[in-house]
Amino acid sequence: MTYEEWVEQVPACITEDALWNLQAYRLGLFVADIGWADVTKLFRDSRTIGLSDQLYRALGGISATIDTPNGSADTNHSVDAEDGFRPTTQEHKIARSHDD
Repeated sequence: MTYEEWVEQVPACITEDALWNLQAYRLGLFVADIGWADVTKLFRDSRTIGLSDQLYRALGGISATIDTPNGSADTNHSVDAEDGFRPTTQEHKIARSHDD
């Protein structure tokens, strides 16, 4: 998927946010979205769960940091063997947009 194709399918709840006007924010969301397939693939193998968590935090942290006024993102999320990922508030917003 190209960036242009991705932009066309981003839900209005994200594009109507003032942050959408920042290119770094849009690109951060884009890499988080396209990287999700890699994160879930790594998570399936018990040997790479730690890597999947690290990648998930790194990808999600880009736009989350921009979204945080003081520049330090809420990175209070982790991979849990039973529950799976525990995303930040910003990541919840993105995940909810995919459910629509």
